[in-house]
Amino acid sequence: SAFRTALEELQHADLLVHVVDASSLDLDDKVAVVENTLRELGLTSKPQLCVLNKSDLCDPDELAGLAAKHDGVPVSALNRESFGPLMERLEALVWSEADVKVAT
Repeated sequence: SAFRTALEELQHADLLVHVVDASSLDLDDKVAVVENTLRELGLTSKPQLCVLNKSDLCDPDELAGLAAKHDGVPVSALNRESFGPLMERLEALVWSEADVKVAT
């Protein structure tokens, strides 16, 4: 399928960012499909980040549970401040201390 072909391009990625609709009633099913596909493609060793989009549509307690369950970062296009934690997590994953090489 085209979806699978697109995912095969992820072999070259340094970080996989999975953006999911936090307000979706079948969020867990959708995440499971992507996780299974990544497993089939041998991509589970790549760093991954789950971004819980549309967090403004969720109950705060439910959102906290989703973030903990999926090790995710809630964001909302309606709240620019929600992108600060996302940027921090991205930077930590992409430029982890272990991966930073010092030029000499």
